[in-house]
Amino acid sequence: TERDQLQAVVDELNPNLRRQYALQFSLLKWETGTYPSFGIDAQDVINNQISNDYDAFIGVFWHRIGTPTARAVSGSAEEFERAFQKWKENQSLIAPALYFKTENPPFKEINPDQLRGVQEFKKKSHEMGGYTREFSSSPEFEKLIRQHILKLAADLADTLNISAAEIIAGPPS
Repeated sequence: TERDQLQAVVDELNPNLRRQYALQFSLLKWETGTYPSFGIDAQDVINNQISNDYDAFIGVFWHRIGTPTARAVSGSAEEFERAFQKWKENQSLIAPALYFKTENPPFKEINPDQLRGVQEFKKKSHEMGGYTREFSSSPEFEKLIRQHILKLAADLADTLNISAAEIIAGPPS
């Protein structure tokens, strides 16, 4: 649900972000940003196809950590670790962000090992110096992510040295 909400918020905000900052966000998701191929394993294929060509990383976790890879506790955790390493190498980039849903999942969907994996991943992210956000419902996440995307746009505009006046008036001649 939250991944769909993230897409809806990005779609909603993009027209104004294009006008205000000359920026547009598009989500890179394995479901739409990759195609079948071969590598060391499936996550290696995803990593190679998505590469490191993105400006921001937003991870959302609930009660499942995901499928283990040869390099990390899950594919999602591996993607975060790659984003974190990218940021560590160049801290002028936008730092990765993590959100954790606290709402109880349906009882039949609870897998103690998966839930423990999320808890351990969250603890590890804090030990790495991370500040994460919790949310208890989808409406709360939508509000948080809307604020986050607007802040990301402003930060990227600052990083790229873009101002609203330059966009409206055009570049100096």
